[in-house]
Amino acid sequence: GIRVAGGDLKKVAIRGLEHTWDMLRTAEIEQSIRAAARQMGTDVQLLIIDNAGAYLPEGGNLNDNVLARACIGALNRLAAELHIAVVLVHHTRKGGASKNIDAVSGGMAWTQAPRSVVMMAEHPTEAEHKVLWVAKANWAKKPPMFELTIEDCDGTPKVAWIGETDIASASLMSEDATTVGNASQWLLKVLKSGPILSGDMEELAKEAGLSWSSVKRAKQSMPRVTSRKESTRDGNWCWVLL
Repeated sequence: GIRVAGGDLKKVAIRGLEHTWDMLRTAEIEQSIRAAARQMGTDVQLLIIDNAGAYLPEGGNLNDNVLARACIGALNRLAAELHIAVVLVHHTRKGGASKNIDAVSGGMAWTQAPRSVVMMAEHPTEAEHKVLWVAKANWAKKPPMFELTIEDCDGTPKVAWIGETDIASASLMSEDATTVGNASQWLLKVLKSGPILSGDMEELAKEAGLSWSSVKRAKQSMPRVTSRKESTRDGNWCWVLL
């Protein structure tokens, strides 16, 4: 992915650490960073840890706020001492939450202790699109949200930026938004072949495992999906993809 994006692989080093019963070992991480700098022949400016859970002490609990703050505090000190930026990759809970930043799994410290939190979620109405936004920014003004998609470049995923978007971030991580998003993608697929009788849509949604209320909400959020009378003998109402 780095190569496809135009990055210089000579300036990238991948390191691994073993679990221990001790706290996150910043001394070993620092040694690894310095070794990487010698290998690349340049100063390290960015450290990415993927993911937070993998670098907890063995037996550590993501819900332990004291442990989370200790780990993030250690990384903050390391960043200050080595003059580097640290990105800690973390995951959201399955199903999301009512507020986007609350969807992050584990204890609240994982979002309270860092200075910035960047999130990504599925676009609620555009199939295969995603939205990236800054959910927290203590030291700077929040930038616009961006819409993107992941393209296949000779077997390697590549980010293709679409542009700014004004979707409400709080709705992106909610369980309801995920359900409506699935319904939106289903509507695009099922209506692509032509109009469908309104009376048949509910049964088709049921067969697809979607609630009728979610399908109706999805329709309301999609300007390309509408209802109209078709010029048939009975003049029945149909759902149509414009």
